[in-house]
Amino acid sequence: MLTRREVVSHLHRDLEALPFVNAAWITGSDSFGAADDRSDVDLCLDVADGSSDRAFEALEASLERLSPIVARWHVPEPAWHGHRQRFYRLADAPETLLVDVALKERSTVAQRFDERETHGEPHVLFDRLGIVHARPLDVAANDARIRERLDQLESRAALFTCFAAKEAARGRALDALWAWQAFVIAPLVEALRIVHCPERFSFGMRYLHRDLPPPLAARLQDLAYVRDLADLRTKEPGARAWLGEALAQARQRHPREAEAQGG
Repeated sequence: MLTRREVVSHLHRDLEALPFVNAAWITGSDSFGAADDRSDVDLCLDVADGSSDRAFEALEASLERLSPIVARWHVPEPAWHGHRQRFYRLADAPETLLVDVALKERSTVAQRFDERETHGEPHVLFDRLGIVHARPLDVAANDARIRERLDQLESRAALFTCFAAKEAARGRALDALWAWQAFVIAPLVEALRIVHCPERFSFGMRYLHRDLPPPLAARLQDLAYVRDLADLRTKEPGARAWLGEALAQARQRHPREAEAQGG
C-alpha cells in the first residue's frame, strides 16, 4: 500500500517540473501539525492564468503513473469558494487517503483560506513566486460574520429547538434524531465555538477534540450520541438549557453593533 508520504513526494516531484504551476502546498491537518496516516492530502495549487485544465490533466496523469484512479469527484462549478476542486482515490492507497486538490489561477480574487488563526501554517512543497504564506485573521471582519450568524442561531433556537422533543413524543425515532442533531446539537456546537474558538466558528464538529476544552468536548460527545428515544428525552432539557447558556455567552462576547456602541 502507498503511504501518504509517498503520494505527497510523487506529486511534489511531478508538479514542480511543470512551469505553469507557480506553487504547491499542503493544508488541512498538516497546517496544524496534526496529520496522521489517515489524513487526506489537501493539496493546493497556484497556476498561471488559463492553465487550470492543463494542470488538472497533468495532475491526473501523475496520479495514474503512481496508481490507478478508482474514484473521483469534480466539485460542481462554480464552486462556493470560487476555485476549482477535485477529489481522487487511488487503487493502491488506503481508501481514507484521498487526494483533495484545490486549484487557484494566479489572478483569482476568490478567498484564499490563508488566515493563520483559522487555517494554520501551510506546508509548502515549492513556491516559485513567494506567494504562499499565512496572514493574520481580520478580527473585525470575523466578528461581523459572527454577529450575523448569532442573529440566525438565536432566531432558529427560539423556533425549532423543541422539534426533537416533539418528534420523540410522537414516537418517530428517525425524525427525532434528525431534529436533535439539526436543531439542538449543531447550534450548540456553533455557539460553543463562538465562545471558545471564534476563529473557527463555522467548522462544525471537525476538530472539536482540540478546539474545545476537554471537559466540554466530553460533555458534548455524551449529548450528541443518544441510544434511543428514552435517552433523548432524558438529555433534552439539559441540552436546551446549555444551548441557551452558550448563546447568551456568545452574545455577551459579540454584542449587536448598536449594543456595542451603547445604542
